[in-house]
Amino acid sequence: MPSPAPLHFSVPVAIVALCSAILGGCSRSPAPQSAAPSPTPASAVSPTVLRPGRSTDAQQHRAITREQLARLFSGKFDELEAEAARLQTSPERLRDGTWQRQAFYDALSCSGSSRDPDWTRFEQALLDWQARYPNSDAVRLALANFYIEYAWKARGSGYANTVTEEGWRLFASRLQTAHRELVSIHSPDYRNESYWQSMLTLARGLQVPKEEVLAEVEKALATSPHRTTILRNTVIYLLPRWFGERGEWQAWLARQTQGAEKSPERDAEYALAVSTALYYVGQDDGAPFGSGDADWPRVRKGLLLREKQFPESLRFKSNLLLMAYYANDRATAREVESRSEGFYEPGALTGREIEDINEWLNEPAASQ
Repeated sequence: MPSPAPLHFSVPVAIVALCSAILGGCSRSPAPQSAAPSPTPASAVSPTVLRPGRSTDAQQHRAITREQLARLFSGKFDELEAEAARLQTSPERLRDGTWQRQAFYDALSCSGSSRDPDWTRFEQALLDWQARYPNSDAVRLALANFYIEYAWKARGSGYANTVTEEGWRLFASRLQTAHRELVSIHSPDYRNESYWQSMLTLARGLQVPKEEVLAEVEKALATSPHRTTILRNTVIYLLPRWFGERGEWQAWLARQTQGAEKSPERDAEYALAVSTALYYVGQDDGAPFGSGDADWPRVRKGLLLREKQFPESLRFKSNLLLMAYYANDRATAREVESRSEGFYEPGALTGREIEDINEWLNEPAASQ
C-alpha cells in the first residue's frame, strides 16, 4: 500500500488578521435528550454509584511520560532516537488501545509534563536534540507538536475578542514554525497518528480553506493506516464552531466510513469520531442522535467492538456509558455499569458527567 504524500497546506499571508474565532469554550454536561425510555423498573435496579477505576489507563501513560521526559532533560537523545525508530513500525498498543508511538509523542508534550511547565526549558531541550540530530524526523515531529501547544498558550483558550495583538502575533508565528517542521518530515513512517493530529490542528489554526483540507484528507484516507486519527481530527475541523455547517460533519463522516458490512473496523472508526465531536459540543447543536444526526446504534456497535478488543481498559466502557446517556439508552448504560462493576476511567468522564449519569440512572420509573 503506498504511503500518503505529506500535506502541504498553503499558509495565508495575512495570518494574524485571519486567526480569529478559534477555540471557543466547550460544554460536556448536557441533559439527556428525549427518547423512548427503557422499560426497566427502578425497583428492580440497585442504586447506581459510579466510582473511579482503581487501576487507570492514565497511570500507564504517566509512566511513559516520566521515562521520555527523563531522557529529554538529561540529554539522552540517542535513546530518544532509538525509541522513536523502534516504535514507528511497532504493533504495540497500551491497554486502552493507544499506539505506543502515539504515547511516545504525547509524552513529549510540554503542557502535559506538569501543571506549570517551563516552556523555555522545554523548547531548548528539543532544540538541543535537533542540534544533535539535525536530520531527525522524530525531533521534527516533537518540535511541531511543541510549537502548536506554544501557539495556543499565547492565544489563550478564550474567545477571539479576548486575544491581544501580541497574542495573535505569537500564535501565528509559532504555528508557522510548527508547519515548517511538519512539512520537513521525509520518511513516510513518521507520518503517523501524531503527525496527522498536528497537521489537522494546524489546518484549524491557520484557517486553511475547507476545500483544500478535505481534498488532502480524502486522498490520505485512501492510503493511510491512520484513518481513525484522521477522521477524528477532521470532524473537529468540520464542527460548526469552526469551519463546518450544521449537519456537515455527520454526513461527511458517514460517507467516509461506509463499508462496515465488509470491515467492522469502519463502525469503530465512526463511533470514535462521533465521540470526539460530542466531547466538544455535547448537545449544544441539538440532540446528537436525532434524525439526520449521528447514528446511535452504529456508535454503540463500534464502541462494543473496541471494548471487546481492549477488555482490560475502562476507557471504552466509560465512553459507551456517556454515549448511552446522550442517547437516553438506560438499558445499554446499565449493561456497561454491570460489566465495569461500577468503575469508570477518570480521564474519560468529568465530575459533572458522573453526577448527571448517576442521577439519570437512578431516576424513579415514573419519570423515565
